Amino acid sequence: MNQRRRRVVLEEVTQSARQATDPSASAVPTPNPETPVEAKTKAYTASAHRRHQKKTTDLFPKRYRALVLLLLLLIGSVWGLNALSTYSSQWQDTLTASQLQAFALSGNGSLSSWFASFLLVLSGLASLQIYALRQHRCDDYRGTYRLWAWLAALFLLGSINCVVDLTGLLHSVTAALIGTDPGNGLVWLVTVKLLVLSLLVVRGIFEIRASVGALVGVVIVWIAYSSAVVLQIPAVKENLVQDSQFYYGNCLLIGSCSVFMSIVQYARFVFLHSNGLLESEVPQVAKQKKPAVVKDVKKKSPRKSVEAPVPTPPAPVAPVKKERVQPSPVESAHQPVFQAAKKASKKTQSKTPLGSRIKSKPAASNDFSFDLEQDEIEMFHLLEKEDLSKSERRRLRKLQKRQNRAA
Repeated sequence: MNQRRRRVVLEEVTQSARQATDPSASAVPTPNPETPVEAKTKAYTASAHRRHQKKTTDLFPKRYRALVLLLLLLIGSVWGLNALSTYSSQWQDTLTASQLQAFALSGNGSLSSWFASFLLVLSGLASLQIYALRQHRCDDYRGTYRLWAWLAALFLLGSINCVVDLTGLLHSVTAALIGTDPGNGLVWLVTVKLLVLSLLVVRGIFEIRASVGALVGVVIVWIAYSSAVVLQIPAVKENLVQDSQFYYGNCLLIGSCSVFMSIVQYARFVFLHSNGLLESEVPQVAKQKKPAVVKDVKKKSPRKSVEAPVPTPPAPVAPVKKERVQPSPVESAHQPVFQAAKKASKKTQSKTPLGSRIKSKPAASNDFSFDLEQDEIEMFHLLEKEDLSKSERRRLRKLQKRQNRAA
């Protein structure tokens, strides 16, 4: 939409400029802004956008199955290079000496050297990815992540040394500066190489100690490269080993494969750790307890003041005494009779309805006073009960009216 507006404004400015210079120039028809502009055809679909492309961290194997397949691929490659070197002696009549050198396990221009150089280049790229992740770690206050940038440069030099004889050039430059034959100082150079290699391995072990697989790979790297350095000594070549080139080439291949596997495993570990898929190794900082505010100076210790106060039990509530109701004149007059009837009723009271108990009277009694006393006794016992239904309360009221009329 903005491009169409710019195009319209540009055409209007051009037309006005033409009319100012040449009034007889014909007016150029301006496009109608309401007409839709034809959409340009795209060369790629939306899948080619950046958000749909894979990241560099996606190239690292995350599952153990992928790591095992990668390890088997490296072992198969080393075995294939050894097989080519072994059977290349049967092709001497067909191939030339330079062509046979391509199947050797050591030396410039061979497949083994190219394979070792390729693995070291991949290790350098993986080191740069580890550097990009490790620089965001929260507890790396000393900046130890910079080690991976130096390792990337070191792996690049090692890959170049596999193709070009940088070691021979270093010997020649050293001989020119010192003025001695490189052969006389070979033991000194071997000692320096072993010392530098040991320092790098120790520093690498301290860096990747959290990953067990990478730790084992670094130990194998130290053994392989140390053996390769020792095999360069002339006394070892002549006396201890018959085919030194075979063992030297295998040491370089095993060392390069171990470097690549250890870097890949540690890159996997750093990626999973940074995304919260592994247990955190950051030590938990102990929270400092705030000093408790001592309100009462007479307390024995501030520790007791921090403790929660013990809830005091509620004070016992004295039972409320019920007021004694004064007995009625009828009840006071017949108090002995009430007591005797109450004792007798507790023993002989049957579980009969209230109506039947009120209507049931002694058949032999015709005295009205006895009937009245019996009704008063029944009412006295019924008034002591609180769980009475409406019908029972209604009958009690009728009985009370009857007593009032009799009085």
